[in-house]
Amino acid sequence: MKSLLGISDSSLDTLLNYAIDRAEIAIMSYTGWDIFDERYISAWVSLSIAYYNQSKYQTDVANGKQIKASQTQGSRSETYVTSIKNLDSAGLTEDVRAMLPFPKLKVY
Repeated sequence: MKSLLGISDSSLDTLLNYAIDRAEIAIMSYTGWDIFDERYISAWVSLSIAYYNQSKYQTDVANGKQIKASQTQGSRSETYVTSIKNLDSAGLTEDVRAMLPFPKLKVY
């Protein structure tokens, strides 16, 4: 997963592990699974990346890093697009929800 994010060192491992754990918990909670179904590993990776990007962005802003949306100097123009996806009330992105099966209905 580090290669997908362009991470080459271990300085962000804690943040990445936190994102991975959050993604697994959100998927397990939404689906009602007791054991993760490995057929949906791509949904887990996608949601982990979304959580990582969200946490990284919040950390950067909290540390005073300015995130530019666009910049123009004379005839030059630059635009930086953040890859932060919106999370729904279940903590899932729209694409992850589409990858997952419908939640199990628990009857007590």
